[in-house]
Amino acid sequence: MNISTAIFVPDASAELSACEPNPDRLEGTDAYLSAALMICKALAVRNTSANDEIAGDIDLLDKAIREIERQSGFLEEIKTSSSTIKNGADKILNRVETMRAAFDKQIGALDTQASLLRKLVQ
Repeated sequence: MNISTAIFVPDASAELSACEPNPDRLEGTDAYLSAALMICKALAVRNTSANDEIAGDIDLLDKAIREIERQSGFLEEIKTSSSTIKNGADKILNRVETMRAAFDKQIGALDTQASLLRKLVQ
């Protein structure tokens, strides 16, 4: 077997036509050379497809990162709103406690006065 043509396996940046047989150079070639050329083309297609998938995956990752970044910006807005609600709720709870203490004091005073009035009426 005498093969005078080198087999070139391109990377993803090479054109697939590099794997096409050159009719001027095929005189006297055999099945091994044809098989090697088919393998060369298959590897080039596979490399190109894999690199396209990886590029697509990287684009998808970039989009996901940007979306997470955009969504995280809303967290500050939610925090601000939550703090506003919490502060309002704290003010309401403080007012409830203040009013409860005032009611208890007034109820005690009214109970005392009612008791004195009962004694006077009897």
